Amino acid sequence: MNNKELQALRRLFFLSTSEAAEHIGNVSTRGWQHWEAGKYNIPADVESKMNALLDHRLAMIEACESLMNARDDKDWIDIKSIKNETRHDINENDDANGIKIEYYLSFDEYKSNHNEARIIDWRLSQSVAAYFLVNNLHISNNWIFLKSKK
Repeated sequence: MNNKELQALRRLFFLSTSEAAEHIGNVSTRGWQHWEAGKYNIPADVESKMNALLDHRLAMIEACESLMNARDDKDWIDIKSIKNETRHDINENDDANGIKIEYYLSFDEYKSNHNEARIIDWRLSQSVAAYFLVNNLHISNNWIFLKSKK
């Protein structure tokens, strides 16, 4: 992984440099900035953690898409939390098609609904929500509504 890839992944995960430094690199913010600037080599463990987060984000997206494609047109799937696996509650709604993902505006708000949440969990959740947002979706009251592909 080079410095530009590191920066691109950090941004994809919605992490600030200070969050990435603390929660992934276990270094100072300045240390992380040096890696992104290409001044120092990126440690193997940091590259491994970033790649694992990328794999986890993809699994979250695929889980949402799989759930959406597996449901009847009138069902909603409420993705409450995706940490080590996808956990979901299915809500019947005759007027809706697809799934909904809550977009939390702050970590405190996210943590109030996810007791053991970490900054990384929240940021990945936001990254996945944004992924679906750019695919012509609708936002209402911090929920992203995904239309069924059927």
